[in-house]
Amino acid sequence: MSLPHLALLALSVFGGATLGTALMRRLAVRYGWLVLPRADRWHKQPTARYGGTGFYPVFLLGAIWILEQEYGGAWRLLAGSAHEGHLAAAMLLGSLVMFTCGLWDDVQPLRPATKLLWQFVATSLFVYAGGSFPLTHVQVFDILLTYFWFVGITNAVNLLDNMDGLASGVVMVAVATIVVLAVSAEGVASTRVLTVPLGVAFIAAVMGFLLHNRPPAAIFMGDCGSLCIGYLLAALAVPSPLNSFMGIRTAGDVLRPILALLIPATVLAIPIFDTTLVTLTRAWRAQKASQG
Repeated sequence: MSLPHLALLALSVFGGATLGTALMRRLAVRYGWLVLPRADRWHKQPTARYGGTGFYPVFLLGAIWILEQEYGGAWRLLAGSAHEGHLAAAMLLGSLVMFTCGLWDDVQPLRPATKLLWQFVATSLFVYAGGSFPLTHVQVFDILLTYFWFVGITNAVNLLDNMDGLASGVVMVAVATIVVLAVSAEGVASTRVLTVPLGVAFIAAVMGFLLHNRPPAAIFMGDCGSLCIGYLLAALAVPSPLNSFMGIRTAGDVLRPILALLIPATVLAIPIFDTTLVTLTRAWRAQKASQG
């Protein structure tokens, strides 16, 4: 994808997400889809819900357009042998599963076990397409680590969504870092790495939402937003053909498996640390980690 097309994509997705979130905010106020102030929440005024429905569909359309430009249609993508294309399609389908699960949870709260089941389903799509951590030569171990990674990061972003602009801001920085690593790995050919246009569209969509979610927030993203962006972040951070392995292919045989885990963990250090801290402190207070 050329740089002018990439810039046009970013502007289009940003504009669509900004308008989509504004529309969702109006609908929420009109139909009473509001989060009322509570003693255990930060906000002081009734705040609109379902913000994820304002930006995720725009990102999804932008991502489908990217695959259309790269592969010339869904049939050619599925029938072809491009590994990165299959991974991208699986990632988008998995994110749609997580968006649907999150929206369901926003409307009618689900049990933690039910949400975990849907996270396993979404992760299975990515794993089935050939996406897993290239850590060892033992496939079972690498796949188990991948499931642990997806579930951990998805829920980490969900837990991080507790203050205005926090989850969206942290996720944008993390995705930008992944894009930079992909660019560094491929140099002048970086725009051909799918993570670059997909990451740009992702950042643009979340930025459009952030305009309405910055303190004091006018709308909350809800689980429909946090679960799907957490899943997308987890997928983009797995070293794979989707992101040109973030440069670890050029490392030595000894360093390669170490960097395969160290680089993603470093990029996502904030949500990982936050989740670990929250889990430990809630266990200390005899509270459930899944409690809001």
